[in-house]
This record gives sequence, C-alpha cells and structure tokens, in this order.
Amino acid sequence: MKIILKILASLVGCLLLVAVALAATDTFHERQCRLSPEVGTVVTIPGETITVLSLPTGEGAPLVIDVVREPFKIPDYELQAEHGHIHRHQEESFEILQGRAGFLIGDQRLEAGPGEVVVGPPNTLHHWMALGGEAVRAKVTFSPGDDVAEFFKYFHAHVAEGPVDFFQAAVIAREYPEGTPLPAAPHPLAWDIALRVLAPIGRLLGYSAC
Repeated sequence: MKIILKILASLVGCLLLVAVALAATDTFHERQCRLSPEVGTVVTIPGETITVLSLPTGEGAPLVIDVVREPFKIPDYELQAEHGHIHRHQEESFEILQGRAGFLIGDQRLEAGPGEVVVGPPNTLHHWMALGGEAVRAKVTFSPGDDVAEFFKYFHAHVAEGPVDFFQAAVIAREYPEGTPLPAAPHPLAWDIALRVLAPIGRLLGYSAC
C-alpha cells in the first residue's frame, strides 16, 4: 500500500512540475494576432449579434459595441451565478436601447428598460438575458477596452463555425488575456491556471487564435 501511495505521490508531483513548466512557457509566449476588427465589424453567434461601434483609441480607452441578445431557449430560465462570468480588468456598462433585460451583478438582481444603464464593476460576477420573450438591444461599453474586440472577433468566429474545444479556447484566451472573460464556476482562478497550462499544448497541436 505504501508503495502505491509513493507512486501516486510521484505521479502527482510530476504532473505539477509539467503544469508549472507549461504555465511558465505561456508567460513567455509572444502574441501573434494583433489585428483589431474594424468599426462596423459584425460578429454573430447563435442567440447574439455584436456590432463594433468604436474601438479603443489608446491604452486604457473604452470599447463600445452594439449587442442584440435573443431570449434564451430554456423554458422558465432564471439567471444563475454558475452561468455568469467576470472581466478581471474591465468595467462593463449596459445601456438598454430596446426591450427589457434582466441582470445578475454580483448577488444583486436587476431589470432595465430603454434609457436605463446597468454597470458591472471589474472582477465582479455578472450575467444578463432578454426578458418578455423578445430580443433586447444594448450599447455595451468596456472600460478599458484592451483586447476585448479581438477576443470577440476571433473567439466568436470559431464558435460560429462549430464547437470550440478546450485547447482552441485556451489559445485564444491567452492571446488576448486582458479582454478574455472567465467563467464564474468552478472559480475564475482555476480557469486562469487551466488556460495557462492548456494554451502551450494547443499551440503545439497547431491551434491558432487568428
């Protein structure tokens, strides 16, 4: 029994060393995809259409997009924290233009209609949806907007083509680390570590963010 435990401990130690080495490799990766989408670029995925309204004009400047979100196709769905995400570096504000939206910001539940604004602070769980069975349209501002437009363009382009596996997602996320949202569950830190470990493997397998 002791021998088995020693073997298992050795395997766990080796796996941890490999994970640390991969994460270190990712830290020194020179990013390749530096082309931002143009103003007017439209990104469409099932249930949502995003149009770039204005791009950051310098480091720390905001990104503004137009978002049309269709009602979720899950009967009687209610916003759940485990389905939300965080933006580690950005404040995200939603100005409702058409329809009504429900929001989960941290542990607070809100509703907003045309002319109303809801703000999600940086590093705060949030989730939103269309209410009343109709699409909701919002002007969404990310401050700062670094990497956000690039993430939307390339990640959603892959989503539109079909399912995105973990390696592809990790490569894109680590190409645009400032603008990549992290799922709230199991924990954003766990996702961050996983992405740092998986991205180098994905690159070796031939995945690209572009």
